[in-house]
Amino acid sequence: MYDLANIIMTQNVGLLWKILKEDLPFMKQDHTGWTPMHAAAFHDEYIIGNLLEKRGCSLTSFNDVGDTPMHIAAAFANKQRSVNFLGANLSPSLLCVRTNDEFGSTPLHYAGNRGNLKALRILVDAGVDPHIKDHYGFTVMHSAVIGRDQPRMIYELAMRGVPVHDVENKAEESALELAVENGFWGSAKTLIDMGAYSRNIDQKWLKFINPPNAVGWSSVLPVRRPALRINKPLDTGVMSSWH
Repeated sequence: MYDLANIIMTQNVGLLWKILKEDLPFMKQDHTGWTPMHAAAFHDEYIIGNLLEKRGCSLTSFNDVGDTPMHIAAAFANKQRSVNFLGANLSPSLLCVRTNDEFGSTPLHYAGNRGNLKALRILVDAGVDPHIKDHYGFTVMHSAVIGRDQPRMIYELAMRGVPVHDVENKAEESALELAVENGFWGSAKTLIDMGAYSRNIDQKWLKFINPPNAVGWSSVLPVRRPALRINKPLDTGVMSSWH
């Protein structure tokens, strides 16, 4: 019985095609719950994914941490081609599938968290709601400020309709507050430039948001928008184009 997930992950192309062409038996899951479809998604191999579907592999199977192949593709698949793994699987039920854990994250949350701009564009262009939230009430903008400083992703999310200011979650925190808590000054500055605000941030942290300590995405645009005051009144929040 072949460990096809490992064969795909290690890119043993010869053995892979032998198994698929000769209809040889293979393990449907490894000891971590990864399936061959997860591996195909990781390497952005949609043709292999199509062949695996014919052999009974699923696009919605969960690994041991609750990820489906669609989540893996949203996080990692980024090959420069006209069609990729996500683009070949545009069914609404697949694009909005949630992780099998307490968070219930969608592929869009994974794209935002991992900084996968290509996946973000495919998902939103395919009709995924940019306001979508996980089980805790966090938006994709929140996901984008967890784990890394990525002002370019923040800018792209805002331009595609993801709210820059949303505190209707279990933590009652905005993406800006999370960015400041994590020390992601580039993301914080970009959020402010795009209209985010907060009355809950200690003023001592504001010096880190301004240059030269942080370079927001807006600082590399041809015309820079002035940063909005961080204590801007709530009733002047910027509405997204999706309202």
